[in-house]
Amino acid sequence: SSDLTLEGSMSRQVRRPGRLAYVERGMGRPIVCLPSFPADARMHADLLRHPVGRVIVIDPPGFGKSGPSVEAPEPYTVEAFAAAVGRLVDKLDLDRPILVGTGLGGYVALELAARRPRTFAGLMVIGCGPAADPAEKAGFREETARKALDQGTEAIGATADGMLHRKAGPRARNAIRRMVAESDAAGYAAAVRGMARRPAPAETAARIRIPAIVARGADDPFAPEAGVRKLASLLPRATFLELPGAHLVPLEYPTAFRRSLEQFAATIWGAAGAEA
Repeated sequence: SSDLTLEGSMSRQVRRPGRLAYVERGMGRPIVCLPSFPADARMHADLLRHPVGRVIVIDPPGFGKSGPSVEAPEPYTVEAFAAAVGRLVDKLDLDRPILVGTGLGGYVALELAARRPRTFAGLMVIGCGPAADPAEKAGFREETARKALDQGTEAIGATADGMLHRKAGPRARNAIRRMVAESDAAGYAAAVRGMARRPAPAETAARIRIPAIVARGADDPFAPEAGVRKLASLLPRATFLELPGAHLVPLEYPTAFRRSLEQFAATIWGAAGAEA
């Protein structure tokens, strides 16, 4: 388990390639969370302070205390990330956890839930649509990857502001900038390049037959309502939910996110499930 300091900056460190770090808090039934790009486990600091079960938040490769993928800076795909999370879930011997993902973490969660339909009790994704990454974004993705490699992640920290709600306060803005600046440049580039190859969730959505919440921040420019509703309609047991905020809801509006997750868990495990 990572000893990540949730509020402060991390000291620079040598990250071992291929190692997935995670933060674990709380007791009871397990909930596995996958943060959005370009964040790490600190995106879920509130949930880790107030866990609604046994909460496990995974640092994506190259972020937080996770080492970059062995492929970095070459593309680290959604499929590869899903496989790595699956191996970690097996290693931790988790009993049918709820899987939660935001943004890129949501696409990884969708891929993993489709691959392993009996592993998870429920699925909650935020800020995801039904389509693959738009082809017109490929040039921008590669430009961003090159900038991270050539100038370092400190040079692009401010660009993460675009993922936040226009009214987001300094706490959220400082947090995401810090997470970007402290990420591994090769890992950052690998994630960006992997996003350009992201598969379309619509192709596998019908295989996800567990209870699901498909949510979006009400002002998320990356996940228009029509697309998120379409994705929800493709999952056999999904409910659409709109939350406050933009793309990084758990960071911007942590209480609203936590309460919605707690309610979802209660529908799956019963009112006392998180305490079991």
